[in-house]
Amino acid sequence: MTVEIHEDIVNAAPRVRLGVLRATVRVEASPPELRASLDREFRAMTGNPSIATNITAANELLRRLGKDCARYRPSAAALSRRAGAGHEMYSVNNVVDINNLISMRSGICCGAYDSEQLLASRRFRIGLRGESYDGIGKNSINLERLPVFSDEQGPYGSPVSDSRRTMITLATTRIELVFIDFAGDAALHTWIADAGALLRSHADATVQPIEIIGGPDDLL
Repeated sequence: MTVEIHEDIVNAAPRVRLGVLRATVRVEASPPELRASLDREFRAMTGNPSIATNITAANELLRRLGKDCARYRPSAAALSRRAGAGHEMYSVNNVVDINNLISMRSGICCGAYDSEQLLASRRFRIGLRGESYDGIGKNSINLERLPVFSDEQGPYGSPVSDSRRTMITLATTRIELVFIDFAGDAALHTWIADAGALLRSHADATVQPIEIIGGPDDLL
């Protein structure tokens, strides 16, 4: 199972790459040490210039596609804004928290999906008119002109908000984390490796080799 990047995304973001990490896991509430790391990284987002390049690249793509970044915020940008507003960081479960932790450290949008809910033929493309899905913790999201992941059943994920269909739950045992790099981040492989190490430590994970899709290092 792999993800194809459609040419419409490449035309809009020529440096785009996807980093994919697949694993078997045990999903449960985050242990105290993981929650403490999550809170620490969340507070560190405020005024952190090292994440700005990746957040800016995601925002620029949305503007290029005609989307209002004040209404459709990439996940890393939304976390940064939440931190800047003085809100507390929420905890979901160990897998989702690790996904958010890496996003906060890097500024890269990261998606976490239940592999059992995904069909084999998958693409990263621009959303079509009339496409929508129920977002996690949100009502129906208009996907037109948003970057989306889709399989044969339809769209299931986006840098803005993922769908309920493929969300990580306590029943999930196989996951796919996707790191969406719009800026050509030289540390992409390191960020994914860090996620794998955290999954081994906090989710009893068996991690498969990292896959990089797009760019000069298509498979590592």
